[in-house]
Amino acid sequence: MYRGETVPSGQGYRRQLVEVVVPVYNEQTVLAASVRRLHDYLTESFPYDFRITIADNASTDGTWPLARGLALELEHVRAVHLEKKGRGRALRHVWSTSDADVVSYMDVDLSTGLEAFLPLVAPLLSGHSDLAIGTRLTRGSAVARGLKREVISRSYNLLLKTTLGAYFSDAQCGFKAGRTEIVRALLPSVEDDAWFFDTELLLLAESRGLRIHEVPVDWVDDLDSRVDILKTAYQDLRGMARVARRLCTQRGIAASPPARTLPRFAAIGVVSTIAHLLLYLLLRNVVSAVAANAIALLVTAVANTAANRRFTFGVTGSQNALRHQAEGGVAFLLGLGISSGGLALLPTTSRSLELAAVVACNALATVVRFVLFRGWIFRPGRQSRSRPEVALLPILGLAAFLYTWGLSANGTANSYYAAAVLSGTKSWKAFICGALDSGSFITVDKPPLALWVMGLSARIFGFGTWSLLLPQVLEGVAAVAVLYVAVRRVSGHVAGLIAALVLTLTPITVAINRDDNPDTLLVLLLVLGGWACLEAIRSGRLLPLLLSATAIGLAFNTKMMQAYLVLPAFALVYLATAPGGVWRRIGRLSLFGTVLAVVSFSWMTAIDAVPASHRPYAGSSAGNSVWNLALGYNGIGRIVGRAHEAPGRAMFGGGAGPGRLFSGQVGGQISWLIPFAVIALAGALVLRGRRPRTDLRRAALLLWGGWLLVHFAVFSFSNGIFHAYYTTAAAPAIAALTGAGGVALFRAYRHSAGWSWCLPAAIAVTGGWSVVMLVRAPGFLPWLPGTVALATTVAVGTLLLPGLRRGSPGSRRVTRLAIGATLAGVVGVLAGPAAFAVTPLTRPVQGNNPLAGPRSATRPRMPQTRPLDPGLIPYLEAHRDGATWLAAVPSARLAAPMILQSHGRPVMAMGGFGGSDPALPAAKLEGYVQSGRLHYLLLDEEQRPGRPFGNPGAVAWVHAHCAAVAELPVPGLFRCD
Repeated sequence: MYRGETVPSGQGYRRQLVEVVVPVYNEQTVLAASVRRLHDYLTESFPYDFRITIADNASTDGTWPLARGLALELEHVRAVHLEKKGRGRALRHVWSTSDADVVSYMDVDLSTGLEAFLPLVAPLLSGHSDLAIGTRLTRGSAVARGLKREVISRSYNLLLKTTLGAYFSDAQCGFKAGRTEIVRALLPSVEDDAWFFDTELLLLAESRGLRIHEVPVDWVDDLDSRVDILKTAYQDLRGMARVARRLCTQRGIAASPPARTLPRFAAIGVVSTIAHLLLYLLLRNVVSAVAANAIALLVTAVANTAANRRFTFGVTGSQNALRHQAEGGVAFLLGLGISSGGLALLPTTSRSLELAAVVACNALATVVRFVLFRGWIFRPGRQSRSRPEVALLPILGLAAFLYTWGLSANGTANSYYAAAVLSGTKSWKAFICGALDSGSFITVDKPPLALWVMGLSARIFGFGTWSLLLPQVLEGVAAVAVLYVAVRRVSGHVAGLIAALVLTLTPITVAINRDDNPDTLLVLLLVLGGWACLEAIRSGRLLPLLLSATAIGLAFNTKMMQAYLVLPAFALVYLATAPGGVWRRIGRLSLFGTVLAVVSFSWMTAIDAVPASHRPYAGSSAGNSVWNLALGYNGIGRIVGRAHEAPGRAMFGGGAGPGRLFSGQVGGQISWLIPFAVIALAGALVLRGRRPRTDLRRAALLLWGGWLLVHFAVFSFSNGIFHAYYTTAAAPAIAALTGAGGVALFRAYRHSAGWSWCLPAAIAVTGGWSVVMLVRAPGFLPWLPGTVALATTVAVGTLLLPGLRRGSPGSRRVTRLAIGATLAGVVGVLAGPAAFAVTPLTRPVQGNNPLAGPRSATRPRMPQTRPLDPGLIPYLEAHRDGATWLAAVPSARLAAPMILQSHGRPVMAMGGFGGSDPALPAAKLEGYVQSGRLHYLLLDEEQRPGRPFGNPGAVAWVHAHCAAVAELPVPGLFRCD
């Protein structure tokens, strides 16, 4: 008699029986412990009848005698012996003769958590599904295994999806079950008797339209596994080829999806290619090859996605049509990158060679498009699934609107970086080195990763406002989406939406995403690093941790040491909360540091390795070294300042001190929700109580809280150069804490009278601070402070009602009232920052200090150089006489607009950004003049006290050897020959 549920009265009732098969081969060391553990779990926790069958596959050690002993010792356990090896053979033997309602199997090492077994078989016993599998490759799974097995597993499942049209996510997890009558019907068609057996069974079931249920599992790698990976991989590939032949020839089973979709996809691809070539030929007469290819590819990509959606994959109607086109844009971007790269590498401009390159690259891009369409965009299981992420689309749409409306008015935004982008389109050397001018005399004061992104866009589409700033917009929208994913994965859908909305409406984030400063890409990479770090803590896997290190390393190559401000939070939180022993965590953090160092220092090490005479001067560095730039000007110099800088740089972001982020110059950019974030962080951490060390929600709170704390401390007390727009790097942490902490406070408010004060207090403090910020901007929406105060008062007063605070969580009316009051509080705390966030849409965002908010709240701005004489650039171009540079000028603030006005002609910034770099000593200047590479110098700009020119010897040499130009009314213009 097997253990089961209480037997109800009535004739013909049969209790449901589940048979668990454990195939073994030479497993005497783990067999007894594993079977006893499985038996204990099923006896104590499983609500159905069960039978454990140990299926020995011709073991040569003591496995079989041990199995027989366990069968005699334990109730509901039996053992069978086969004379031949093969996991599939053992499962076929037991399943084909079983009298159970459901048959299943699991690996003897019990790598999969047993708590997933009941969710695995319950849909089968209820008749909801036909087969069920455990999956390690979907949301909710937690996997700990090495990188090698991770790559092999994902590659194997990707092959199944792309070549055989598989829709299940994980074929290799040793944790599967099926209704017995279904399995028996499939077994005669399954040919494999080894490791490919269950994969073939799943492919067969899917081709017959059977329902396959997936259960996320916790899975820990068996370090003692004796599977021959190479041999198994070879056998799996042979099995896949055999199944593909059967599916395509329809022998005994239905045709596979590729057999139906591939010809249609190919036909649409041929038509798309012809249309693309025709458009390319028409456009090629008026634009460059790269631009003609991009426009033609964009037009045909939209039509291709729509045609494949309807005719290849059979998806009709308007539902998800916009999402399909948006996801098809990923395929377009990959195809664009492939074809544009092919065109850019052509050695000549031959039209026939261009056409050949376009056809070849599009053929490769077509393969990529088919893989994405089948495995992701039009995967049927994905279409029928309810996706709460749809609610994110309006927020992403709002972000795109805020970041793009009236973008053309911004022109080239920050001319300093715009000039470097334009120069990079004229010279690959300038592109790679991040030089300000195409002559590669001096670099900008940041690494070039952000310039590379904008530069590639400008090379493809031609230099202009949209090609320059659209990558910034896309990076800003992507940061919102990634933050949503990071918060939702830990704290839920509502928390993720709140975080996404807060980041979207942060005023300085709107301003910076409409500008060409590197901070936009910096924020995206930091958020990616935070998401990956939390994923590493959640899953226990190494790969996400290394991805986090890679993201932070790339962020370093965007803005150097500022990227490292998140590292204390990431490292300490991972060390304190990640699964595994302490030495395992320390070891993985060592690997994290190694990857971080390699990615961070690769570019600047390579640049510094080039002899100084063959590369640009490292702008803003003390000794022509990118390492010095990272550690000095963009490192310690930002904290302690430099000798010629005023302490605290009050002109840019207010004096250093604990109140800087709340000051008039900075507060309106970032501080609106800091009070709520801090209160929510403290409350949510206390609410987590004495949770296990690895509690993921507490880990996330600590990570975002540490991120905010370090940025607050550094930004508040730095004595070096500080701009208000730097604070955009703190916006993701504030947004995440607002979302995750706000949801935690709301839940506590609804379920605990002792915590009912915390949420109203957070709303009251934050709303009050918003009123203060709005009052600081006289004349800006004078009705708004009163509206915010009213909404905050209504929200707090309603939330403090005794009946509401102690209302039953199940009371629908009380719940609705609490939600309504909370929404009023949301309006109160977001109205102020939203109003400031809209202001960049009404005026150009230009210059070196982009800000949001009314002008009365954003003073002062960067000092501007006087306008160029309109005849200067034409005169210099007409009298260039073969020189490399049009002219040499004291600083980049004058060189940049000259580069832009001359459409990318090289202009030498002798003193770098501020004019203080010793980049052009007199001897070097004399060499340039004597070689004919430089004829004109302009010396009258920016010679102001306290900011000396970095090349006094060069100035003296010019006055001694050059003649002033009298033909133009431009003071300080000299001709040197």
